[in-house]
Amino acid sequence: MKVHEAMVADPKTCSIDATLETAAGVMWNGDCGCLPVTDHKGRVIGIITDRDIAMGAYLNHRELWSLDVKDVIRNHPLYVCRPDDDVHDALSAMERHGVRRLPVVDGSGAPVGLLSMGDLVFHAQKSPAPKKNGKLTFGDLVSALKSIFKHHAGAAA
Repeated sequence: MKVHEAMVADPKTCSIDATLETAAGVMWNGDCGCLPVTDHKGRVIGIITDRDIAMGAYLNHRELWSLDVKDVIRNHPLYVCRPDDDVHDALSAMERHGVRRLPVVDGSGAPVGLLSMGDLVFHAQKSPAPKKNGKLTFGDLVSALKSIFKHHAGAAA
């Protein structure tokens, strides 16, 4: 399966210069928890989550309208994938980097989609064995989820 078969196409985005208030509004109206962040040429240069917005305001002791997206994502590494990538490769990247979402970009870096763990769960086949017949399986996802959420293992009481 290719990324374009599982991704959400035409994701909502925000500019690097948008305020956190604007980004939060786009997320609320678009019913999404993250946005690819674009530069002035429309290329993806980052991703911002609802948690980034909340923690950015909290840690800076400032209102959402007084902080820009660039104020909270400047040190975040960016990981992306392409529409024709195999979903197993995208899942491996998520696992390796500990992220739950990947912006999907075209050859010029423009956003064409967003791939989340939720999208992959929805498209997975019931089979505990990883990579059965090239299809994405529940076994593939469980392995990746354990790696991505490993920081929660010590928190369980």
